[in-house]
Amino acid sequence: MKNDNANIIEIIPVAMLLILVAMFLFWCASPMVDLVDQLKDKQDYHAIDRFDKIQIESLEYGQSIRGYFVLGSGSVNGRDVYIYYTKNTDGGYIRNRVNSDDTIIYMDENESPYLISKYVETNRLHVQFINSYELHVPNGTITKTFNVM
Repeated sequence: MKNDNANIIEIIPVAMLLILVAMFLFWCASPMVDLVDQLKDKQDYHAIDRFDKIQIESLEYGQSIRGYFVLGSGSVNGRDVYIYYTKNTDGGYIRNRVNSDDTIIYMDENESPYLISKYVETNRLHVQFINSYELHVPNGTITKTFNVM
């Protein structure tokens, strides 16, 4: 009986320490949740004159392949995405993705497809982040298909 009581007495400080650590982590995480909520509030930011332009080697869309240009999309965590590849300086390829809801596609006479990332800045916190994308692809990349069932 004494051993059971001794074990319980040893466990109580450990349990109290775990509770205190959990409370501290919750206290630290609360401001971060507020920050994320502020960043998501579209009324709280404005467009800035900053954008990045990247040359694209290929773009995936489903399972279809058109010449060297692979066109496709998929879903990551329930969100539709465009998956594209860029060429690294050492000749390797890097796989990237953008949310399709944040992307406008333009068909150009351009032979080299590219992606433009547009930035915004929060009004209060002055944090910059990418808000939308422009995907420029060669003419004929997007096909118009109508299926009536």
